[in-house]
Amino acid sequence: MADQPKSRNLKIEGTLEAWTPDVGEPLLWTIHEAGRPGPEGVRPLLNGDILIVHDWAGVPIWVGTVEFDFETGLQRDPTDPSSMRQAVAGYWVHGLQKGEDPELWARMFFEHRYAIVKR
Repeated sequence: MADQPKSRNLKIEGTLEAWTPDVGEPLLWTIHEAGRPGPEGVRPLLNGDILIVHDWAGVPIWVGTVEFDFETGLQRDPTDPSSMRQAVAGYWVHGLQKGEDPELWARMFFEHRYAIVKR
């Protein structure tokens, strides 16, 4: 994923979503922008984004800068033994948050937590 400039002029509010553009592709970590239905509302997280994730009561439970690690969770792809892919919770994924427990990171997206992204 591309790095973002540090301007912080854009604020995106919505729900976290583990999303893939096509069946069989790795999941991307995204925010689905409120008020924008369908794929047009899906915004992949980018390195350098500030992410604020809330619990069900609206209290922030995770605040930090997105920094993807592409080495954690590597597993041999059973359909192509010469290839390695990242996996968490039984899904192929593209990047994991550096320094974060992969299962906890993924759970926030699988639970569609409310979040704010500043870029």
